Amino acid sequence: MEYLFLILQWITAHFLLDFPLQPRKWIEHKKAKGFASGYLYLHGLLHGAAVWAFTGSMQWWWLLPVVGGTHILIDAWKVKRPDTLVYFLVDQILHLLVLGICFFSMQQEWTTVWNFTKGSWSNYQNWLAAVVVLFNIFPASFLIQLATQNWRRQLIEVNAPIITESLKDAGKWIGMLERCIILACIATGRYEGVGILIAAKSILRFNDLKGEHSQKQTEYVLIGTLMSFITGILSGLLLRFI
Repeated sequence: MEYLFLILQWITAHFLLDFPLQPRKWIEHKKAKGFASGYLYLHGLLHGAAVWAFTGSMQWWWLLPVVGGTHILIDAWKVKRPDTLVYFLVDQILHLLVLGICFFSMQQEWTTVWNFTKGSWSNYQNWLAAVVVLFNIFPASFLIQLATQNWRRQLIEVNAPIITESLKDAGKWIGMLERCIILACIATGRYEGVGILIAAKSILRFNDLKGEHSQKQTEYVLIGTLMSFITGILSGLLLRFI
Protein backbone atom coordinates (compact mmCIF):
# COMPACT_ATOMS: atom_id res chain seq x y z
CA MET A 1 0.00 0.00 0.00
CA GLU A 2 3.02 2.34 0.31
CA TYR A 3 2.74 3.12 -3.38
CA LEU A 4 -0.55 4.88 -2.70
CA PHE A 5 0.85 7.44 -0.26
CA LEU A 6 2.51 9.81 -2.69
CA ILE A 7 -0.20 9.79 -5.36
CA LEU A 8 -2.87 10.45 -2.71
CA GLN A 9 -0.84 13.41 -1.44
CA TRP A 10 -0.57 14.75 -4.97
CA ILE A 11 -4.30 14.39 -5.63
CA THR A 12 -5.09 16.10 -2.32
CA ALA A 13 -2.86 19.02 -3.27
CA HIS A 14 -4.48 19.14 -6.72
CA PHE A 15 -8.02 19.34 -5.34
CA LEU A 16 -7.03 22.00 -2.80
CA LEU A 17 -5.16 24.19 -5.27
CA ASP A 18 -7.71 23.81 -8.07
CA PHE A 19 -10.81 24.55 -5.99
CA PRO A 20 -10.83 26.16 -2.50
CA LEU A 21 -7.37 27.76 -2.79
CA GLN A 22 -7.87 29.21 -6.27
CA PRO A 23 -9.52 32.65 -5.97
CA ARG A 24 -12.37 33.46 -8.30
CA LYS A 25 -10.37 36.49 -9.41
CA TRP A 26 -7.68 34.19 -10.84
CA ILE A 27 -10.23 32.16 -12.81
CA GLU A 28 -11.87 35.24 -14.33
CA HIS A 29 -8.49 36.77 -15.19
CA LYS A 30 -7.36 33.55 -16.91
CA LYS A 31 -10.58 33.44 -18.91
CA ALA A 32 -10.12 37.03 -20.02
CA LYS A 33 -6.37 37.02 -20.73
CA GLY A 34 -5.48 33.39 -21.50
CA PHE A 35 -1.71 32.99 -21.89
CA ALA A 36 -1.28 36.68 -21.03
CA SER A 37 -2.59 36.09 -17.50
CA GLY A 38 0.06 36.02 -14.81
CA TYR A 39 -2.30 34.05 -12.58
CA LEU A 40 -2.23 31.22 -15.12
CA TYR A 41 1.52 30.76 -14.60
CA LEU A 42 1.35 31.29 -10.84
CA HIS A 43 -1.37 28.66 -10.55
CA GLY A 44 0.66 26.16 -12.59
CA LEU A 45 3.81 26.92 -10.58
CA LEU A 46 2.00 26.22 -7.31
CA HIS A 47 0.82 22.84 -8.59
CA GLY A 48 4.30 21.88 -9.76
CA ALA A 49 5.91 23.06 -6.54
CA ALA A 50 3.41 21.16 -4.37
CA VAL A 51 3.98 17.90 -6.25
CA TRP A 52 7.76 18.28 -6.04
CA ALA A 53 7.66 19.21 -2.34
CA PHE A 54 5.82 16.02 -1.42
CA THR A 55 8.66 13.88 -2.85
CA GLY A 56 11.15 15.37 -0.39
CA SER A 57 14.07 14.97 -2.79
CA MET A 58 15.99 17.28 -5.12
CA GLN A 59 16.35 14.47 -7.66
CA TRP A 60 12.71 14.92 -8.64
CA TRP A 61 13.21 18.58 -9.60
CA TRP A 62 11.82 17.82 -13.06
CA LEU A 63 8.35 17.44 -11.54
CA LEU A 64 8.19 21.22 -11.07
CA PRO A 65 8.43 22.14 -14.79
CA VAL A 66 6.58 19.04 -16.02
CA VAL A 67 3.56 19.25 -13.71
CA GLY A 68 3.56 23.04 -13.65
CA GLY A 69 3.99 23.36 -17.42
CA THR A 70 1.32 20.83 -18.32
CA HIS A 71 -1.08 22.38 -15.82
CA ILE A 72 -0.59 25.76 -17.49
CA LEU A 73 -1.24 24.31 -20.94
CA ILE A 74 -4.33 22.36 -19.84
CA ASP A 75 -5.79 25.36 -18.00
CA ALA A 76 -5.08 27.69 -20.93
CA TRP A 77 -7.06 25.30 -23.13
CA LYS A 78 -9.86 24.86 -20.58
CA VAL A 79 -10.53 28.54 -19.84
CA LYS A 80 -11.38 29.16 -23.49
CA ARG A 81 -14.00 26.41 -23.50
CA PRO A 82 -17.63 26.54 -22.31
CA ASP A 83 -18.37 25.64 -18.67
CA THR A 84 -19.91 22.27 -19.47
CA LEU A 85 -19.73 18.89 -17.79
CA VAL A 86 -17.71 17.36 -20.64
CA TYR A 87 -14.98 20.00 -20.54
CA PHE A 88 -14.87 19.91 -16.75
CA LEU A 89 -14.31 16.14 -16.77
CA VAL A 90 -11.74 16.30 -19.57
CA ASP A 91 -9.84 19.02 -17.70
CA GLN A 92 -9.70 17.05 -14.44
CA ILE A 93 -8.87 13.76 -16.17
CA LEU A 94 -5.96 15.37 -18.02
CA HIS A 95 -4.55 16.82 -14.80
CA LEU A 96 -4.84 13.49 -12.98
CA LEU A 97 -3.39 11.65 -15.98
CA VAL A 98 -0.28 13.83 -15.83
CA LEU A 99 0.10 13.04 -12.13
CA GLY A 100 -0.31 9.33 -12.86
CA ILE A 101 2.33 9.35 -15.60
CA CYS A 102 4.78 11.22 -13.37
CA PHE A 103 4.09 8.83 -10.51
CA PHE A 104 4.76 5.69 -12.54
CA SER A 105 7.89 7.20 -14.08
CA MET A 106 9.36 7.43 -10.57
CA GLN A 107 8.95 3.80 -9.59
CA GLN A 108 12.55 2.79 -10.37
CA GLU A 109 13.74 5.22 -7.67
CA TRP A 110 10.93 4.60 -5.23
CA THR A 111 13.14 4.05 -2.17
CA THR A 112 13.96 7.75 -1.81
CA VAL A 113 10.33 8.72 -1.95
CA TRP A 114 9.24 6.00 0.44
CA ASN A 115 11.82 7.00 3.07
CA PHE A 116 10.39 10.50 3.06
CA THR A 117 6.73 9.59 3.13
CA LYS A 118 6.79 7.06 5.97
CA GLY A 119 6.11 8.40 9.43
CA SER A 120 3.33 10.83 10.18
CA TRP A 121 2.60 11.20 6.46
CA SER A 122 2.60 7.49 5.74
CA ASN A 123 -0.94 6.46 6.62
CA TYR A 124 -2.46 5.93 3.19
CA GLN A 125 -5.96 5.64 4.66
CA ASN A 126 -5.73 9.22 5.93
CA TRP A 127 -4.78 10.43 2.46
CA LEU A 128 -7.52 8.37 0.85
CA ALA A 129 -9.99 9.94 3.26
CA ALA A 130 -8.67 13.41 2.41
CA VAL A 131 -9.07 12.78 -1.32
CA VAL A 132 -12.61 11.44 -0.93
CA VAL A 133 -13.74 14.25 1.39
CA LEU A 134 -12.25 16.96 -0.80
CA PHE A 135 -13.85 15.44 -3.89
CA ASN A 136 -17.27 15.44 -2.22
CA ILE A 137 -16.91 19.02 -1.02
CA PHE A 138 -15.59 20.70 -4.13
CA PRO A 139 -15.40 18.81 -7.46
CA ALA A 140 -18.66 16.94 -6.82
CA SER A 141 -20.53 20.24 -6.50
CA PHE A 142 -19.25 21.44 -9.86
CA LEU A 143 -19.95 18.02 -11.37
CA ILE A 144 -23.60 18.01 -10.26
CA GLN A 145 -24.06 21.65 -11.25
CA LEU A 146 -22.77 20.98 -14.76
CA ALA A 147 -24.79 17.78 -15.08
CA THR A 148 -28.05 19.58 -14.22
CA GLN A 149 -27.46 22.93 -15.92
CA ASN A 150 -29.68 22.17 -18.94
CA TRP A 151 -32.69 21.59 -16.66
CA ARG A 152 -31.80 24.68 -14.65
CA ARG A 153 -31.95 26.77 -17.82
CA GLN A 154 -35.48 25.49 -18.48
CA LEU A 155 -36.58 26.65 -15.02
CA ILE A 156 -34.89 30.03 -15.50
CA GLU A 157 -36.85 30.53 -18.72
CA VAL A 158 -40.17 30.15 -16.90
CA ASN A 159 -39.04 32.10 -13.80
CA ALA A 160 -39.66 29.14 -11.53
CA PRO A 161 -39.72 30.09 -7.82
CA ILE A 162 -37.05 27.53 -6.97
CA ILE A 163 -34.64 29.56 -9.11
CA THR A 164 -35.82 33.13 -8.55
CA GLU A 165 -36.45 32.81 -4.81
CA SER A 166 -33.49 30.64 -3.80
CA LEU A 167 -30.56 31.93 -1.75
CA LYS A 168 -27.33 32.31 -3.72
CA ASP A 169 -25.26 29.09 -3.65
CA ALA A 170 -27.55 27.63 -0.97
CA GLY A 171 -28.09 24.42 -2.93
CA LYS A 172 -24.34 23.96 -3.38
CA TRP A 173 -23.65 24.30 0.33
CA ILE A 174 -26.54 22.03 1.26
CA GLY A 175 -25.11 19.40 -1.09
CA MET A 176 -21.62 19.74 0.39
CA LEU A 177 -22.90 19.33 3.94
CA GLU A 178 -25.20 16.41 3.17
CA ARG A 179 -22.42 14.50 1.39
CA CYS A 180 -20.09 15.05 4.36
CA ILE A 181 -22.78 13.74 6.72
CA ILE A 182 -23.33 10.71 4.49
CA LEU A 183 -19.58 10.05 4.39
CA ALA A 184 -19.34 10.21 8.18
CA CYS A 185 -22.38 7.95 8.68
CA ILE A 186 -21.22 5.25 6.27
CA ALA A 187 -17.56 5.38 7.30
CA THR A 188 -18.59 4.78 10.93
CA GLY A 189 -21.21 2.16 10.06
CA ARG A 190 -24.19 4.33 11.05
CA TYR A 191 -26.28 3.58 8.00
CA GLU A 192 -29.50 4.60 9.73
CA GLY A 193 -28.18 8.17 9.75
CA VAL A 194 -28.25 8.17 5.95
CA GLY A 195 -31.90 7.11 5.99
CA ILE A 196 -32.82 9.87 8.44
CA LEU A 197 -30.99 12.45 6.32
CA ILE A 198 -32.74 11.33 3.14
CA ALA A 199 -36.15 11.48 4.85
CA ALA A 200 -35.51 14.92 6.34
CA LYS A 201 -34.16 16.29 3.07
CA SER A 202 -37.15 14.96 1.17
CA ILE A 203 -39.64 16.61 3.52
CA LEU A 204 -37.87 19.98 3.50
CA ARG A 205 -37.11 20.13 -0.22
CA PHE A 206 -40.38 18.88 -1.63
CA ASN A 207 -42.83 20.50 0.80
CA ASP A 208 -42.72 23.91 -0.93
CA LEU A 209 -42.70 22.66 -4.52
CA LYS A 210 -46.27 23.59 -5.33
CA GLY A 211 -48.09 25.67 -7.88
CA GLU A 212 -47.19 26.45 -11.47
CA HIS A 213 -44.25 24.52 -12.93
CA SER A 214 -44.19 22.34 -9.78
CA GLN A 215 -43.55 19.15 -11.78
CA LYS A 216 -40.46 20.58 -13.47
CA GLN A 217 -39.19 21.95 -10.16
CA THR A 218 -39.74 18.62 -8.41
CA GLU A 219 -37.93 16.69 -11.14
CA TYR A 220 -35.01 19.14 -11.09
CA VAL A 221 -34.63 18.92 -7.30
CA LEU A 222 -35.02 15.13 -7.36
CA ILE A 223 -32.29 14.66 -9.97
CA GLY A 224 -29.83 16.90 -8.12
CA THR A 225 -30.65 15.34 -4.76
CA LEU A 226 -30.25 11.77 -5.99
CA MET A 227 -26.96 12.60 -7.71
CA SER A 228 -25.68 14.13 -4.47
CA PHE A 229 -26.84 11.17 -2.36
CA ILE A 230 -25.34 8.60 -4.74
CA THR A 231 -22.01 10.43 -4.80
CA GLY A 232 -21.88 10.57 -1.01
CA ILE A 233 -22.97 6.94 -0.53
CA LEU A 234 -20.46 5.51 -3.02
CA SER A 235 -17.68 7.62 -1.52
CA GLY A 236 -18.59 6.48 1.97
CA LEU A 237 -18.54 2.83 0.93
CA LEU A 238 -15.12 3.39 -0.64
CA LEU A 239 -13.79 4.74 2.65
CA ARG A 240 -15.33 1.96 4.72
CA PHE A 241 -14.25 -1.07 2.71
CA ILE A 242 -10.89 -0.06 1.22
